[in-house]
Amino acid sequence: MSSHSPILVRARLGHSVRANSGVFRGCLAAFLLLWAGPALADEPADYILTNAKVYTANPQQPWAEAVAVRGDRIIGVGSDKEVEALAGPETRKADLKGLMVMPGLVESHLHVMLGAVAKSGVWVAEIPTKEGVVEAIGEYARKHPEKKVIFGWGYGSELFGPEGPPKELLDQAVPDRPAYIVREDGHSAWANSKALEMAGIDKDTPDPAPPAGTFGRDAGGNPTGAINGGPANLWTISRLPGAITAESIRAAAGPMMEQVSELGITTVFDAGIPVATQEALDFLAETEKSGGLPFRYFASHYINDPAQAATAIEKLKALDKKYSGGNLQLKTLKITTDGVVENRKAAMIKPYNDGSGSGALNFEPEVISELSVQAAGEGYDIYMHTLGDLAVRVGLDAAEAVREAGFNDTIVTLSHCQIVDPADFPRFAKNKVFINSTGAWMYTYDDQEDILGERGALEYPYRTMMDEGVLFVNSSDFPATPIIDPFTHMEVSMTRRTPGDDPDETRKNPQSAITLDEAIAAYTINGAKMLRMEDEIGSIETGKRADLIVLDRNLADIPPGDIHRTQVLMTMMDGRVLHDFRFGWGDSKDAPSFQFQTGFAGIQCHQHGDAHDHGDD
Repeated sequence: MSSHSPILVRARLGHSVRANSGVFRGCLAAFLLLWAGPALADEPADYILTNAKVYTANPQQPWAEAVAVRGDRIIGVGSDKEVEALAGPETRKADLKGLMVMPGLVESHLHVMLGAVAKSGVWVAEIPTKEGVVEAIGEYARKHPEKKVIFGWGYGSELFGPEGPPKELLDQAVPDRPAYIVREDGHSAWANSKALEMAGIDKDTPDPAPPAGTFGRDAGGNPTGAINGGPANLWTISRLPGAITAESIRAAAGPMMEQVSELGITTVFDAGIPVATQEALDFLAETEKSGGLPFRYFASHYINDPAQAATAIEKLKALDKKYSGGNLQLKTLKITTDGVVENRKAAMIKPYNDGSGSGALNFEPEVISELSVQAAGEGYDIYMHTLGDLAVRVGLDAAEAVREAGFNDTIVTLSHCQIVDPADFPRFAKNKVFINSTGAWMYTYDDQEDILGERGALEYPYRTMMDEGVLFVNSSDFPATPIIDPFTHMEVSMTRRTPGDDPDETRKNPQSAITLDEAIAAYTINGAKMLRMEDEIGSIETGKRADLIVLDRNLADIPPGDIHRTQVLMTMMDGRVLHDFRFGWGDSKDAPSFQFQTGFAGIQCHQHGDAHDHGDD
């Protein structure tokens, strides 16, 4: 990131700039273009892509034929003739023969380092049966006798009822050591008998943060092995030394980052590193210092327990001071206000239809508002997990408090918004709130009506708010979802069906489906705006950073049900070719990630081979 980056200027000048930051950023961008213009015109391009379908995400010039790059900047966007005039004797040129070029993707909710944690143990996501999960865990334990604690991630919420998984079943897989397996969404977990013993959980152990964080108990009050809610999950894992190690995280982080980049992602917002936080941030800082980050990394300070509230702002300031620099920035407070529907911890205005209560807030509403105003006052943005309609309402109350306190420039994002009371729809635009969610969740689940009743048919209701000008940003939320692939999330947010768009499949809340242009914006320019980077990234425009990806198909020319099959042939970030499966410009000679058996493209099925031609075109 150059010294002219808006986010670095903001970091240096502090809160005094923020009240007029829109004017400031506009003036800064104009100055930079005027300052850089002659140099851009006088020197030849390093790269030129011609005969392409260039989707710019710039409403003033939606499509172009060609694009030129010099250094870390785009220096030309237009016709083949116009752009070829920028070539010199050393320019690398490629005739794309009609392939699609689009801006580098902005991933607005991806837990990169938590994903590395998840991949550091036994990965059981996408195993459809209890028996298969138990077998995989047992096999992993037998292959790793050196591990003092067996850690894993990803068992499906549908495999067990609301009472959660029993310790006896996990005891069968791992009888000799503690075993701790986090559920697919990250908000609940499964402990065997030895893990419960190691963590000190017995009949007399109080729940860590009731009702948001509790231990499953039988009729006699004895722990069953189910760990319910994020606060209880983090409380327990902190008492299992050896379950997660810095070495295992580092071993998993590198390959994960490479695969994220291969999927065309050039900027990431990490919505929280709740475990091994210091080890993860130390690794990120070292990687940034060595120039090894393959994407811009916007981290956040994650809180989900009332005990964290008193020190949240000071902790955020300390982390920002210690770790922010270059392509690593930490400028956001992440508040997890509630849980998820699957563990009945998503906070609802009305009770669940199965008699399990109304969920729970992790913090008192006034605490969330106070923290939000304090963060805004210190110059930080606010990002909230708000899944149930009560949590959404509390998040909107906090946003309103921020605006009433005079912080009009603070970015406030509500994430997930799975259930929203229609009475709250107008409050998103009124309080300038971004909406974030995960496209792959937007299809029909078999048991939703049993849990939510008529609310289950109205999930993810973003259309009304978007029509009122509210910006939607799409994301994977990996590892809570085992699918990082952005094109799967784009497709499902458009079709409201599982990938493939089977016309016989019921669509979830089809009136909230989005268009292709909106789906692309949600992964490019809207994400850039959420991160205050819209003057630098998010669209293909002269003077902006050279974040470009080349696709194997034109998204505008294929049925929506085929979008999830899209492959990224090249990823360029800041003018550097990070991955290249087509032109021979990069150092990647392996094939991009492919779909696995469910038809979803996922990180765990990265394959190597010669699926694409590597020769120059």
